[in-house]
Amino acid sequence: YLIMRSGPKESREQKKKFRWFYLPGAFTVCILFGQLGAYAGNLLSQLLQDTLNIPISDPLQTQVTGSGLWANFILLALAAPILEEIVFRKLILGHLTAYGTGIAIFCSAFIFALIHCNLYQFFYAFFIGLVLGAVYCRTGRVIYTILLHALFNLYSGVLPAYLGTGIEKFDPALVFVNAWQAAYLVYMLSFILLAAAGLVTLIFYINKQKSALAEAFANFGHHFAPACCNAGMMILFILCLFINLCNIFLMI
Repeated sequence: YLIMRSGPKESREQKKKFRWFYLPGAFTVCILFGQLGAYAGNLLSQLLQDTLNIPISDPLQTQVTGSGLWANFILLALAAPILEEIVFRKLILGHLTAYGTGIAIFCSAFIFALIHCNLYQFFYAFFIGLVLGAVYCRTGRVIYTILLHALFNLYSGVLPAYLGTGIEKFDPALVFVNAWQAAYLVYMLSFILLAAAGLVTLIFYINKQKSALAEAFANFGHHFAPACCNAGMMILFILCLFINLCNIFLMI
């Protein structure tokens, strides 16, 4: 409420045509950004662990590995995408578009990352939030982002957790004698191919949307303060920082 109450009236700009077959391209970019974000989160968490000499766990990984297939499917592929997309894309981003598309996508993705309240998820949640925000701004329909979010969670969270139940550790030497090992290899190779396709898609999109991206960046600085430095954002940032610190120091 505090984030949205003081903003200007919501923009009613006409949405550009978006066809359903654009979603595979957006999905590959999510895979790419998710992997890059995961590396960044793991690196920062490891640096903090080495510096502070305290353990920092990944609560999502603990949740996924400790739950069964159907529990993960309901939570990650159904409940989380529906609830999060309605809140972060339809409500928050939808309101913030009055400040401009660029700042709306950035702020909603930043809030989306903050609300996860752990370092492991922060970066990839932010990067994926950028993609989901761009899709929502392009379409104005939250159903597309729900489907994209659900597919990403299913592929990057539910599926590897299920495959992991059949093996203790991946061993290339067992690929031709163990079906679980072979399935895990296929999954890893598909992940690499999708990430590579995401890089190609991202480069193509940037080249095609140069003028729109330049306009979004040009308006970014002008609207940054009212959109990101209001009372709601400050309270949210402090609250999430406090929760993160509590999570870290309770593990000492």
